[in-house]
Amino acid sequence: MGLNVTVTANEAFADSTTVDRAALRRAAKPTVSVTGSISAAEVGDETISNAKLAHMAANSVKVRDDYAVGDPSDKVVANTEILIGDGSGFTAAALSGDVTMTNAGVVTIASNSVEGSMLNDNAADGVSVERGGSGGTLRVKANGVGITHLADGTAGTLLSYDATGAVAAVGAGSAGQILTANASGAPSFQANTGAMKLLAYSQTTVSHTPDTDDPHPISSITLPANHGFSHVMIQADVSGFQNTGMAQSYALYVADSEVKTWPIPEHGHTTGDILDTVVSTFTWVNAGNQTVDTSIALKKKGSSAGYDVEFYGWRIWGLTAP
Repeated sequence: MGLNVTVTANEAFADSTTVDRAALRRAAKPTVSVTGSISAAEVGDETISNAKLAHMAANSVKVRDDYAVGDPSDKVVANTEILIGDGSGFTAAALSGDVTMTNAGVVTIASNSVEGSMLNDNAADGVSVERGGSGGTLRVKANGVGITHLADGTAGTLLSYDATGAVAAVGAGSAGQILTANASGAPSFQANTGAMKLLAYSQTTVSHTPDTDDPHPISSITLPANHGFSHVMIQADVSGFQNTGMAQSYALYVADSEVKTWPIPEHGHTTGDILDTVVSTFTWVNAGNQTVDTSIALKKKGSSAGYDVEFYGWRIWGLTAP
């Protein structure tokens, strides 16, 4: 139904009647009566402007702040607050706890807020990293860290553990030093003053040397002076085939003094002899830290016209007496 407008005059002018000013003023103010209502169909779209609405409180929005259908109302939203539906209207509140937001929309996650159970399964590749444990935390898989994953370091440096159990770098040593365990903590490279050290070495094969004198030199090596050890262990590698009536002795000489006799079998010289390929190691421990270079020699004893022995090499070790 539309609106009905009724206009009632406030002055009636009779015929042949004089009209004065007062009558004219009353006639200019008729009574207007409006009845009826305007339906939604009779209001044009986008015809009511914001200016036609009643004023609202500052920083407020118009909502239906109730669980049931009814009139709208104004809801004030303070700085950094957002509207949150609660089923019976709206709550204006700021984000808090693990996540906060500025009035520019910048969201910040608080420290120590993201837990393993919040992560997607694809956060771990399953090859080097996996999700595990009751909380679904990320952890490195067994054998998941390769050499290429380690940080670069100084050449010659080793990794160990210190007294607290933490990983520690063992600094590179100098030439000739050895890795030595310490009373506590990580090992370290130190000078080789321990129980055993190779002082001299030679690998030169000597064979079929004719006998021209007694004792006849076969092979020798020089022991360096001032090696720092209280004893030396001398080793000689020799093989031979003992023929009937040709058992000979060989003597070890230190600084031209005989210190030990070794019964090394000889190879025979007759047709059909089979050379013994088994190498025997003859050992002798000699005391003293020589102050000069010292000759160590193996010589044949006896005056047999010939012999057939294979000498392969020397090893001389420095020893610290227990």
